[in-house]
Formats: sequence, C-alpha cells, structure tokens
Amino acid sequence: MGVKAGAGRPASLAGLCEELQRAADEERQRLGRRLHDSASQTLAAASMNITLVEREAAALSPAARQALSRAQQLVTGCCRELGELSHRLHPPLLGESGLAAALRWLVRQEGPERVALTIEGLAPLGRELENAVYRLVEDALAGAFAAEGPVTARVSGTGGTLLISLEGRPRAPAQLELATLSLRQRVRSAGGSLRVVRQSPSRTRMEVRLSTPPARG
Repeated sequence: MGVKAGAGRPASLAGLCEELQRAADEERQRLGRRLHDSASQTLAAASMNITLVEREAAALSPAARQALSRAQQLVTGCCRELGELSHRLHPPLLGESGLAAALRWLVRQEGPERVALTIEGLAPLGRELENAVYRLVEDALAGAFAAEGPVTARVSGTGGTLLISLEGRPRAPAQLELATLSLRQRVRSAGGSLRVVRQSPSRTRMEVRLSTPPARG
C-alpha cells in the first residue's frame, strides 16, 4: 500500500506516516480475526477431544492421567491468551457495544490498579472515529506511560468536542518522545490536536481534542 505523490512530487512524511498507521491498523484487525476464526477454534476442538479422552481416564496409568490433565490445562490457558490477544488486535466490542464498552474492556486488561477510567457524555461517534479513539488510548497506555505507575484516564464528549485526557508517570524521555510522535500523527489523522504537559519529572499529562459528528435528529 503506497501513498500517491501529486505532480511528480514525493509524498509528504505526514502522509506516509498516516498510510503506514492505517495499514498497521488494518493488519491488526486481520490478524485478530484470523486468530479468532482459526487458531482459537482449532484449540477449542483440541480441548473437546481431550475432554473425550478424559472420560476414559480410568483405563490410563496415573502418569498418563496426570499428563492428560496437564495438557487440558495448557490448552485452556492457550485459548484464553489467544482470545485476549485477538481482542487486543481487533476488539469486537467496538462494533458490538460501542467505544465505552471497548475502553472499559481495555482498562480491565491493563488492571484497575494501573488505570482509573472515567467516561462522560460519550455519544456514538461512528466506526472510524471510535477506532481512532480506542487506538489512541491503547497506544498512549502502552507507549507513553510507565507500566508500574497509575494512570488517570478521562474521556468526555460535550458541545461537539471529544476530550481525551491521560495523566501519569511517563516512560523514559526517549520512549515518551517516540510515543508522542506516533500519537501526534494519529491525532492529526483524526483531525484533532494533542497537548502534552510535563508537570514534573514524574508526572505527564496528555490532552487530545477531537471534533465529534453532529447528533442525528
């Protein structure tokens, strides 16, 4: 997938970044669907077959029964991990239940001890914008803020503006700078603005403002 240049001129760096970001999002969705539709179902079928064998466990040696039980535990754990990975790559809640439900799911995966989320006045935004907001929050948590520090996140919509605010302990300066560049490009692609405030060496605040579509009458 390439970016077309006009009148023989090379594509802009911003355009290339936007195209690469879009391609990466599409690839994440494709991989998420594939994990759900193929690998997860294959493991589920394997788990069912192990369950059938377990019904005949009385004829097996103690060592074989123990190995069979362990195999079931491993398959079950792998199914769970694949399911979580599939949801991260392609969160189905975005399409099924909306942005608020998808963000709450993301916070549960991060852990309530790490992220405190508040959502206010969030109306449906449309598929493209909701996906952009979800990825913004996800990328900020993964790239901009330290894994061990608590992050306060707030998503609110009012007066045609969506405000996304995240505040917490930043990662190392080089990591924070790289994450900010990526986030700034994603925000620009969505037609919004990003403001980063370094409140102290151990506290950074990110604010994203996006225009929301008018409510349907």
